[in-house]
Amino acid sequence: MTALSTEAEVRAAVERYFDRYFRERDLVATCELLSPSMHGIGTGSGEVCFTREASEQLYRHDIEQAPNPVQYSLRDLHVSQPAPGVAIASCVLDLHTTIARQAVRFNGVRHSLVWSRHDDVWRLEHIHVSFPGVEHGDDEAYPAKELEDRNAVLERRVDERTAELHEALARIDRLARTDSLTGLANRRSIDETLQRALAQTGGGASTLAVILLDLDRFKRINDVHGHLEGDRILKALSGILARTVEGAGHVGRWGGEESVIIAHEMDLTVAWHLAETIRGEIHGLRDPDGVSVTGSLGVVEARAGDTHETLMARADLALYAAKAGGRDRVERG
Repeated sequence: MTALSTEAEVRAAVERYFDRYFRERDLVATCELLSPSMHGIGTGSGEVCFTREASEQLYRHDIEQAPNPVQYSLRDLHVSQPAPGVAIASCVLDLHTTIARQAVRFNGVRHSLVWSRHDDVWRLEHIHVSFPGVEHGDDEAYPAKELEDRNAVLERRVDERTAELHEALARIDRLARTDSLTGLANRRSIDETLQRALAQTGGGASTLAVILLDLDRFKRINDVHGHLEGDRILKALSGILARTVEGAGHVGRWGGEESVIIAHEMDLTVAWHLAETIRGEIHGLRDPDGVSVTGSLGVVEARAGDTHETLMARADLALYAAKAGGRDRVERG
């Protein structure tokens, strides 16, 4: 995705959020745009939320207190992308509405919104709302005294906000590297781990093996019993893999019903035995008809000159051989 298309998507997400929240005052539609880890800071002394639940409660209180549509004028919208799947939108809003039959206007309300990409949808991760400072003495061209008095407080708050943003970005990075269904590392994370592991074995000082696993006839489970049952089995499989491989390597979801294990300090024989153990553990999974689930596995050991692509291609060929050999088996490549 290009930076231009990312900016356009984030701008559209910002306007969609403001339309639902301000113009429509729709609590449910607004909360649909929030990240599971949404938190934020408003202009009121009590408007600090560190959980999704607290954020929803603040939105609910705001809309119940002022249910009339809030008209807004959006200006100075700037979008930046500090990391893949993360965007920060900064803007200024002029707002006007009616509260208790009185016209109310707020000009120059500044918003900073951190967005994260979840399953191809931009969701709001963090929001900070503030008013510009205007207090200063009649003989001051700038609010020098106010700034002097508040300098220590502002520095502390900047440090706190910076720490919060770093924490939010770290959480977003973890989300970007984790498969949302199984909790295992996703393909992007596994790709990066494998590339690092290959670089470390380039001198031949250590061994590295890869196990590629595919559940047999998984499409039948989804077709006959539904995708929720298929998801249940994938989650149970992830638990088996995490438990069996713990401390010996990295486990990730490669895509669909395929999983991959990066086995550190293992030659082909040891990795084959690990794969056989996993194959046996999979037999403990049952579909709703009581039929045992099975898996086919391909095992390969890294060779001199292997790249990420060549190693995974050989693992895929070994997996194909296991499928062609009757499934529910382990083949070496």
